[in-house]
Amino acid sequence: MRARWELVLIPPAILSAGLLVISQAMFLKGSLHQDLGLGRLSPILSMHNFFELLQTATNFESLVLSFACSGRHTDDHRDRAARWPTFSPACKAVGQRSCSPPSSSHPSSPSSSRCSGCC
Repeated sequence: MRARWELVLIPPAILSAGLLVISQAMFLKGSLHQDLGLGRLSPILSMHNFFELLQTATNFESLVLSFACSGRHTDDHRDRAARWPTFSPACKAVGQRSCSPPSSSHPSSPSSSRCSGCC
């Protein structure tokens, strides 16, 4: 008998999505009300909390640093995808991947028997 896994996976997926939506709604509801101190919130919806985050130097620098790190990490992934290691014949003989081309392209040179850029 063949099991129907999609029927087993649907209820947990719905439950997980529901919990995610509820928690995000509660977060947004709380963050759109100005903090009056001592645990009190303003009854009026406003973007005051978000503007206050940007006005504090420490928070602003942290936000800029987060974007800089994220952008750098994204660029690193693009670079890695462009130069993904391949198997060159010299490295394949040694059983390793080539991260860079061999130092000499001439097949009879002694350095071409071993790969200078094996990983």
